Amino acid sequence: MVIINPKKPNAPLTAADFAAALQALQTTAADVAREIGVSRQYLSEFRAGSRNLQPDLLQRLREYFEAKGLAFDEPGPDAEPAHQAAPTLSDLDTREDMARALLCVRHFALSSALECGQITAALERMDANDQKIRALLAKPVQTGFFNPWGEETQNDLQEVYGIMAENHILFRHLQGRALIVLDNLGSIPPTSEAKDVAGIVAGLLAGSLGDMAGNLLPRAPEAEAQAASQEGAEA
Repeated sequence: MVIINPKKPNAPLTAADFAAALQALQTTAADVAREIGVSRQYLSEFRAGSRNLQPDLLQRLREYFEAKGLAFDEPGPDAEPAHQAAPTLSDLDTREDMARALLCVRHFALSSALECGQITAALERMDANDQKIRALLAKPVQTGFFNPWGEETQNDLQEVYGIMAENHILFRHLQGRALIVLDNLGSIPPTSEAKDVAGIVAGLLAGSLGDMAGNLLPRAPEAEAQAASQEGAEA
């Protein structure tokens, strides 16, 4: 049995517990939501720290993970040493600034420029992409006449790598270390007009994300001011 962030018996699960449990089981918030019959958005927002869950739902999550072989309570004196999924500040015997830097290495550091809704949108997109990848990886290989793989398998491989690339770009975007600048996806020219490989990748990404691209991006100051003005007028 794997013990996740050991705590006092029956203490409510935290977002850190939830994230550590997902990692231990190699699953996603979308998979858990489907299995226990709750909103995927609720669990994604809980993981991102933007939503508090009701005690009964937290208990259902605990019971779900415990049924999968995880535990959250402090072990007894005869138990095997617990596995700490991730350190806390108090675990790091060093200066606070150094401790926070070390925690950023062990945790998924998020850009402070992004709002909770934008973080949730990106995480949900990455979860959905993971499900697509799993489905493609499970497909049988089709052989070809002149190549080891047939055309269908070649297309599947290309799609898998494309989805993986999108997830990596989103991952770096969430960290504030974007490989492809996402702020201008709405005005990206067609890939046929690209001047470099980055332009082609940006065009492909814009086509893949479609209308949801705007949900991932921090609004520019002028757009923020315009939105606030409109909200004030409506009020």
